Amino acid sequence: MSMLEIGIAHLIVARGARKMPPLENAEAIRVLLRTGIALAAFAGLVEALQLAASV
Repeated sequence: MSMLEIGIAHLIVARGARKMPPLENAEAIRVLLRTGIALAAFAGLVEALQLAASV
């Protein structure tokens, strides 16, 4: 995940966090974190496959 992607994700989370009540907020952040981790893992896998294919 590039710094730009992390920055965009942070802005989305920060804006959404202000609009939600605390309990929903905590659950939403957990879901977003899990999604972010899954996306980062997938991006890493794709990058590794591309690297392996280019060798």
